[in-house]
Amino acid sequence: MPDHRAAYLEFEGEVSGGRGTVTRIWKLECRLRLATMERVEVEIADSGGNRGWQGIFASEDRWTFTELTGL
Repeated sequence: MPDHRAAYLEFEGEVSGGRGTVTRIWKLECRLRLATMERVEVEIADSGGNRGWQGIFASEDRWTFTELTGL
């Protein structure tokens, strides 16, 4: 079977095999603003407006995220 997970990003309704129902409760748009090995910035938009987040590489497996202001 081909990968079908992307189809579920927009899917709403009954799931086959009596496994329940899917209902969207929140929809966001996300835009990658910057991506380097040490830093990443994303902008997230919803009905409340735009918000941005900056991630700074802190150690081998740890990032620290803070909210960007002035978007």
